[in-house]
Formats: sequence, structure tokens, C-alpha cells
Amino acid sequence: MDLVFRVDIIPHIFFFTNLFHWYGFSIVSGMKILDLKTFRGPNYWSVRHKKLVELSIDPGKFRDLTNSKFIDFSKKLKEVLPSLDNSSQEFFNKVEQGISIEEIILYIAIKLQLRAGMDCSFSKTYSDSDKSYVIFSYVVERAGVFAGETAFRIVESLARDENYDEIQNDIDELIYLKQRYTLGPTADYLLDEIKKRGIPYRQFNSGSLMALGHGNRQKKIRTAITDNTSGLGMELASDKEETKELLSEAHIPIPRGILVISEDELRERINEVMFPIVTKPLDGNHGRGVTTDINSVDKAVFGFNNAKKISREVIVEEFIKGDDYRLLVINNELVAATLRTPAKVIGDGRSTINQLIEKENCNPQRGEGAEYVLAIIKIDDHTKKILSDKKLTLESILPENQTLFLKDTANISMGGTATDVTDIIHPENKFMAERIARIFNLDICGIDLVASRIDQPIKRGTGAVIEVNAGPGLRMHSNPQKGIPRNVAEKIVDMLFSDTEKAHIPITAIAEFKGANILTRLISHLAKTTGFKPGCNTSEGIYIQEHLTYPGNCTNFENEQEVLFDPNIDFAVLQCSDKSISESGFGFAHCNIAIITTVLEANESTVLRDRVELMETLIRTVTTNGYVIMNADDYSTHDLFPKVKCNMALFSRDKNNEKIKQHRLTGGTGALLDNNEIILFKGEEILTVIKLKNIFSETNDNNTEIAFKYICPAVLTAMVLGFNIHAIQKGLISFSGFPMEKRVNIFVGEKTSRREYT
Repeated sequence: MDLVFRVDIIPHIFFFTNLFHWYGFSIVSGMKILDLKTFRGPNYWSVRHKKLVELSIDPGKFRDLTNSKFIDFSKKLKEVLPSLDNSSQEFFNKVEQGISIEEIILYIAIKLQLRAGMDCSFSKTYSDSDKSYVIFSYVVERAGVFAGETAFRIVESLARDENYDEIQNDIDELIYLKQRYTLGPTADYLLDEIKKRGIPYRQFNSGSLMALGHGNRQKKIRTAITDNTSGLGMELASDKEETKELLSEAHIPIPRGILVISEDELRERINEVMFPIVTKPLDGNHGRGVTTDINSVDKAVFGFNNAKKISREVIVEEFIKGDDYRLLVINNELVAATLRTPAKVIGDGRSTINQLIEKENCNPQRGEGAEYVLAIIKIDDHTKKILSDKKLTLESILPENQTLFLKDTANISMGGTATDVTDIIHPENKFMAERIARIFNLDICGIDLVASRIDQPIKRGTGAVIEVNAGPGLRMHSNPQKGIPRNVAEKIVDMLFSDTEKAHIPITAIAEFKGANILTRLISHLAKTTGFKPGCNTSEGIYIQEHLTYPGNCTNFENEQEVLFDPNIDFAVLQCSDKSISESGFGFAHCNIAIITTVLEANESTVLRDRVELMETLIRTVTTNGYVIMNADDYSTHDLFPKVKCNMALFSRDKNNEKIKQHRLTGGTGALLDNNEIILFKGEEILTVIKLKNIFSETNDNNTEIAFKYICPAVLTAMVLGFNIHAIQKGLISFSGFPMEKRVNIFVGEKTSRREYT
């Protein structure tokens, strides 16, 4: 497990956690960590909850502690955890009564994550004769691992009668990991909508860049910028001077202004723009470097130097009086309008300005991170300049009910607040906003304007467009402090996927067995012959459209993801290894077809309980209208039949197989190898697909075995997916991956008198 910790904050933690993990070392009652796994996809603990930590431990002699020892342990635990949770008396009562070690570790791991602002939606413990398991969900994988090992370390320390005084450092570390590896507010908000729709997604490097949808159905998005967003439009919007030129050409009201690059030039040309004025960087964003309502040369110089930190060139333009509005246009339709108010405090006649700011920052809506809809109000140079201009300091007491604005701009990222005004915007202003989005060719466009009234048409003298933004923030619209919340994420996802099903491609998952790579490639080949662009992962490598793009054993979670999110495919065949399933889970949430040829391990004669659970997990990933395809001749699969809640298809070389006969009586679908022919059936109706003599140069035991192991399930898969029978026949003849030398090169089609079914 590749773990990264902030060793600068808690240097000893890195040593001990890795020592426990890699060597399972403990000098306390034989208690030790045996293994630690992180699941990222459907797994045998839960198909729904994909992101899980599994900590397997040997409790050692901890299981043998007496009740009096547990009471003593509970007292020690209370001393460590007060800052973690003040409402845990029920838990401590259980500890005193003799709770299991795994339940104690689980409780602490969950509470650590909750204290750091990360929910835990799934948890359980499990014990067998030689080990115990602690399983819980995580939001950030590194934080989940850290929480699990920290919980073990706390219990281990207390059991050794040692004090544990690192709890606050542990919480600080978890908060850091959460902030470092969670998405920003816009991406996190969009991801909630994506998950709600069941759209498959993949994050890149734990950042805000995501691929949505499988194969060539996918769309890429980073915050509110999609792969449909015009690159030129983004470039134009980031250059405020070009933005003004485009808007001016379109006769859209804008503030008059100039562009300067030095303080001397500013002083020389400032009279070209009458006071009050605004200074801002040419290519800034999020209100950074902007100074407004400037009424003197000295303040203009301050504003220039502030903007210069962001950009080499600085815009100096007239200050438009009025309220600050953000209009959001998605897919050329205005979907939200928000009145933005700069960060402010209101006096109470007793508190200093600094105390008022601290009080406002205690608002539960304010904080650092995606879960907070309001940003912390920070005392920066702008705030200090505003106070100085008003002859105030942070220690000044603000009179009761007096409002003090602390920023020049109303950006939410700088502590501002939002009020939804979508329902009162004038139709002319709505049309103007949609027209601007088309001018810049931006599929998601934020338009900043200042106006005295948003419910009246904006003209020169009553307002102006200040900026055009590509990739605008969304939380001001989704979580306004006043007014109606607007589900703008829904509009963006609708634009990307008008139909959620269009985000998916057909997926066939094949459970591991000897020769699974041959079946995987055969199904992929049949798909290509039918007209698909297939991708597959095997024990030999990754194949994209039958081109080997990466050699080696590629039957793990990451390789499954690589295939599924390759934009060159529209059909996936995935070979799933037992090891990968048990260590990481599946790389997909759902599949259309699952193929299980045996539940026996290679060279084993008994059904292994663990493998049964893995196969049951695979079955649970199949969609309701999908198929589980199983070998009816292998008795080890029979216990799985009742677990199938979707469609089931069987294949056999014995038409008198009892399971086949029962299946046909209920109208079931399947395939038979009968009299050297591959036959499909649906109930009593049958169809001869191909004769073995049309595939092999000779019919012998080896070729018959190949036909049963590979051709039967492959043909059955192709038919339930609706492949054309002639394409299937052509694909069987042209496939070169069978383990044999002699082949028939020319297929002579034969008509059959058997009745076909649809």
C-alpha cells in the first residue's frame, strides 16, 4: 500500500503505521495488523458501497481480557477521546461490558473521520477462527487508511498502559488529507449529480478532472469546463480587454477604460477615465487583484500594485454604481441569476470589528472545503485598506446596526453572500446574457454585471457587463443564502448526457478460470466482427480494437478502468481475477453479462467458500435486464443459480443435463454442444449456429473441448446481446486465438431445417 503522510507534522506516525502494516508488529498481547486493503469498486462486503477499508487483525490475547480489565480500558479510552466525541456514553458502556477489539477499532476509525468532516456510510465487523475484520467506508482513501491504522495504534497504546496524547495531531492530519485530496466545491457539487444519475466516472490524480461515461460515450469535465467548451472562448474570456472589444462590437454596455503596464503610465493617463474608477488584472479571475470605487490617485496606485501581482497589464476603467449580479448560461439558456453581496459585518455597539469577523466566521456555513457554501472572511490588504480609508482599525467598535463591507468585490470565494433573483430578471437582460454566451461560444458561461435594477433592461447609464467567465463557480446558485436554490448541476449533466443510458457501453465480465484470456479475446473478436470497437483486458495484456496496447497480466481494477475509459471503444470485455476482486473490487459498478464457468479453484476438488462469495458479488453487479451465463455441466456452479436475480443462460454438452432440462421447461436461454454442432435454444426452440467442421480442420477431443469452453459461452453472449448470426459465424471462422494449429480457412455455410427463434 502506497501511503503518504505529513511527516513534518507528526514524524513518528509514518514509522509506526508502516511498521504495523508491513510487519504486523506488536508487543501487546500478540495483537497485530495482518493486512490492510482498500476497495474502490463493488466487493464482497458491499456492492453498493464501493470505497471501503478492510483492516484484518489478530486480536491476540485481547479476546481473553476479563470484565475488570475492560472497565479499566474504558476509563483510559475516555481520557483519549473527549475531544473526538462528547456523546459516546453508550459506546463506553459497551466497552465496560466486554466489547470486541474490532468494534472498538471500528468506532474510533469512524469517529476520527467524522471529526475531520468525512462521513462514514458503511461499517461492519466480522470474525472467524483466526482473525477479525474491521470494514468501513472512506471519502478519501489515504484518510481512510490513516484512520484505520491510527485507531489500531490508539488501542494498542492503551493496552500497553501507555498514554496517548496525539489525538489532535491525528485529527489535524485527517483534515489536511481531506483538504488535499477532496474535490473543490464546484466539482464536488457536480459529482453528487453524476452519482445520483448512476453515470460512471473516473477521477484523475484525485483532482477535479473527471471522465464521465464509458468508452467513446465519455465526456471530460474539470469543474465547470467541459470538453465541449470552446478553447478560443476561454482564451477570449480570460483576456478582459478582448472581452470588452467583443462586447462593444455587439453594442452591449461596458465600462469605459484603458490598459496600463506601469505606475508612471497610470499617473499619466488616469484622467482619461473619470473618478470613481476600478483597477483589475487583465487576465485575473475570482475577484483576485480587483479594487473598486477608487476616488484618488493614491488609491489608484494601490489598486494598480494589487492587480500587478496577478497580471503584467492592468485595466483601469470607470466604476459602475449598482449591485453586483452573476448570470449563469448553460447550453445557451439562462438558468440562474444571483445578486452577490460583498463580505460584511454588522455592528452591535459592543464588539470590535475583529470580533465581529471572528463571530461571522463561526457561521456553520463558512469554512475551508467543498462542504461549505460560504468562504472564510480573511483579513487581507484589501480589508486593511478599506478600514484605513474609513479611519478604522480591527479594534474599532462598530456602532449598532451599522454595516461595514470588508471587500471591494462580491465574490463568494472572498466571503461574499448570494441571493437568487432568477425569477425577477427582465427578459431583455436574459436575452443579452444568452447572446453573450453565443458570442464567446461557451457552453457554460458566467456573466458578471453591475446594474441598479436587474428587473429592468440594462442600458448605458443604468448598468454594464463587467466580465465574462468560462468555468464559473456554481455554489452561489445551488446554495444561495436567500431565495430559491437552483439545481444547475442538473442542467450541466443534462447537456452532457440527455439520456443517462448514453453514458454506458455494453460490458461483459468473465470470472477467472484457466484459459479465460481466450474467451475474453473471442468475445471481443465477435464484437468487432459485428461492428463494435471492442476493448478488453486479459492475463496477456490490454487490447484496444484487438491491438495490444500494453502487454502483461492486466486483470486488476486499474486495468479494467483503463479499458472502460478508453475513448476508442464502445464495447468492453473484462477478465476479472480473484486476486483483484478480493483486494480492490471490480472496476465497474454494473455489467450486462457475467460469465462463470466454474467455482472451483484450479486443481482443486472442493468448492472454496471465498470464491463462492466472489462469484456471488459478480452476480450482484449484473443489471436487472442483463444475463448471468454459467456452465451447467460444472456442479460447483449449481449453488449459485438461486442467487441470480436477473436473466440466466446456461451452456452444456449434454442436452439431457437436468439443469438444462429444467431451464428449458421455463423458457430459458442457453447453448449446447451437440453432435459436433453449436446449438442455441430458447425453451424448446433451437437454432444451429455452426458446425465444428466449419471451424476446425478435424473434430477431435481437443477441439471439442475448445468448442465447449470457449465457443459455447462466447456464442451465447453474442446472441443475448443481439449480434447478427452471420457476423458470429464469420467471427468464429476468422478468430486466430484458439490453442491449436490446424484451422479451416473457408466457411461453407449450411442451411438448417431447425426452427429459428427471435
